[in-house]
Amino acid sequence: MWPLAIRDSEPGYDQDIQRETRRTVDRCERFRDVATASFRACKIISAPLDLGYHKPVTRQTASWIGFGACTIAAAALIPLFHESSSGRIVPLLFLAVIFVISTRFGRMAGFLGTLAAALIFATFLFSPVPSPIVEDIGARNHLIWMILIGVIASDLLGAYVVPRNRKKS
Repeated sequence: MWPLAIRDSEPGYDQDIQRETRRTVDRCERFRDVATASFRACKIISAPLDLGYHKPVTRQTASWIGFGACTIAAAALIPLFHESSSGRIVPLLFLAVIFVISTRFGRMAGFLGTLAAALIFATFLFSPVPSPIVEDIGARNHLIWMILIGVIASDLLGAYVVPRNRKKS
């Protein structure tokens, strides 16, 4: 408790807190903007799947489209949270994108998107930067939880299509 009393009496301490709070709020707003743009892109990309006014898209094509959307969303978050204190929580926040991808494009897209996002975050978001090795234990744990929850949620939320030409016994 004693060092806090000394720190509180330092000149400019309140300004440092306000500045750091402002930076954190700005980062959260940028993350919200990227997430909103990703969800809109997923909706636009998947519109031909839902409305049926284009040539029908196969499940494999839909999986690749969802995988690409998930990879692009993960890569878009790197410049926003690189070298920031709140960057450790990004994998857990990215689960919302994985949920949407697996719901819209199927379980294979969610599964592949989860693995691609984990590799992108490990390689480019956490130090050492050009390596998939993550030194920070907290960030490594968040990546592991993202992979576990993302794979399970992709399997549970993923679209399952019953074949039409199935004979009833």
